[in-house]
Amino acid sequence: KLQLNFAAFWTDYDPFQICQLAGPFFFCEGDGSATSRGVEVEISASPVENLTINGHFNFLDAKIDSFAIVSPAQREANGVGIPNLLPVDVSGNTLPKAPQLAGSLGIQYAVQAENWGTFTPRIQAQMQSRTYFRVFNDADFSQDPFAKIDLSLDWQDQDGRFTVRTFVNNVTDEDVLNFLFVGSAALGVNFTMLSITAG
Repeated sequence: KLQLNFAAFWTDYDPFQICQLAGPFFFCEGDGSATSRGVEVEISASPVENLTINGHFNFLDAKIDSFAIVSPAQREANGVGIPNLLPVDVSGNTLPKAPQLAGSLGIQYAVQAENWGTFTPRIQAQMQSRTYFRVFNDADFSQDPFAKIDLSLDWQDQDGRFTVRTFVNNVTDEDVLNFLFVGSAALGVNFTMLSITAG
């Protein structure tokens, strides 16, 4: 009726390395250190027949211990010109793509319809706290906290040979950044690459 999985981890990165574009060049710097630690919990429960509840919860504390690096997107006061070549101290910042909190919860119930087979409606919610895409932790280059809800309905024939699924993902219509890459000015032009998942 209940299955619970638990994991705890602690990872030290020494040296810690960051690769990025600066001008026309791609370079990596590895003179730093970082620590990633957290817990992961998964749960699957069936308190009554035909009812299934499952989900997961992650807590992550992923921080840069010590690091200083040039930001290719940092400009002069007027926002133009060559990058500021002075390193920025990012010690204490959150690691890229490492939200502190993330989790999901899903509930489904199988309805036996005799000769009509089995219908299984399901609702699932997913949440995630703010996610940064750069070690500089710029709010403009991050994904805001979000919550999404997915709905689905499965039908299975009486003999279990065929299954048909209808679904609506992201009912809350959240646009979620999956990836964002910031490059420095090349030939006087700033550019940003991003990937968005929309409902």
